[in-house]
Amino acid sequence: MRYRFLMILSALALILPFKHYAGSLHAEETGSKYGSIGVNADLVSRYIWRGFDFGNSVSIQPTLSYSLGGFNVGLWGSYALAYESSNYDEIDIFASYAISTKAGTFKPFVTDYTFPYLNTRFFDFSDDSTGSHTVEAGLAFASQDKCPITVLFAVNVYNDADHAPYFELGYPITLNDVSLTLFAGGTKGKCSWYGITEDEIAVLNVGVTASKTIAITEKFSLPVAATFVVNPYAEKSFLVFSMSL
Repeated sequence: MRYRFLMILSALALILPFKHYAGSLHAEETGSKYGSIGVNADLVSRYIWRGFDFGNSVSIQPTLSYSLGGFNVGLWGSYALAYESSNYDEIDIFASYAISTKAGTFKPFVTDYTFPYLNTRFFDFSDDSTGSHTVEAGLAFASQDKCPITVLFAVNVYNDADHAPYFELGYPITLNDVSLTLFAGGTKGKCSWYGITEDEIAVLNVGVTASKTIAITEKFSLPVAATFVVNPYAEKSFLVFSMSL
């Protein structure tokens, strides 16, 4: 199983040079001809991912990344801070490659999801939905400013018997100094990854994000955002505040 897992990652790595969730601003970055290292952290009132609440708590979400040209690889984590939710944590390994064209930017990506709070062994590469690593591959697209639209499609390719897909459309606009992004996403088919019990199209993630940067001093500014999310399938809604450090 471990050999098969490594083969999948190797194949995806070969695709990436020819091919995130968009990240936050880097709090620290060192750049050169050898690339740049990014270090940052987000503080969120709730960790909401594709319409689902993970941890039911304020969470800290650190990122460590390396970028060279259009290539970006790194680690992202989320840790619930509330005592009663402190058993939830997540560490993801990600890689992407941005390709700029006249139509817009294409970004193939791969994400390896791991959940240490489940007490599974990190080096358990089983591909039977019990292993520690679930790998998702996908493609994101952002069009030019004249007709701004974002499209994301992703599918679990390893350690998910249902191979759960996810698709999302976004529409970014700017009002004064506030950036707004309208988005809607969902999945198709029965899948345990998203808790879908019937073979149907399920809309999971509909909402709007408003973000801006607040100047604190002449040399320091604080990016903040508020997101309102509705999960029509689960009949849940969330209002989330976040800031990037």
